[in-house]
Amino acid sequence: MEHEAERVYTVQQVAEILQVHLNTVYRMVKANKLKAIYIGERDKEMRITTTALREYMKGETQNETS
Repeated sequence: MEHEAERVYTVQQVAEILQVHLNTVYRMVKANKLKAIYIGERDKEMRITTTALREYMKGETQNETS
């Protein structure tokens, strides 16, 4: 069985997907609404996985129907 690698997105890509400003993505991460991973020297680069993005969108959908 083949395991597909999970995709990771930049903050810019997530902002485009969600149609929000870059700062909104940073605020969502800071508020623990969206999980991010940090990579690179001194953890300077932030990335969001497909799983984290799906979890966020699932939570937002549930909040809209509540």
